[in-house]
Amino acid sequence: MGQLPSNLERMDSYCKAEQLASQKCMQEQNYDRAVYRLKCREQFQAYRDCKQRWVSGPASDLSGRKG
Repeated sequence: MGQLPSNLERMDSYCKAEQLASQKCMQEQNYDRAVYRLKCREQFQAYRDCKQRWVSGPASDLSGRKG
């Protein structure tokens, strides 16, 4: 595939904890979409919120976050 553009790479690092929590929740539900859509809502929302903060936040706020 290749490498991500640098801005997407930084977002991936910035939201890594939220991304991993979402993936773990889906795995715990055996990737059954009917189940994980209900049980993983909080993790999904946290990931969406993180991505939104990354997109809309000033660069100075983002640089100090540890993922």
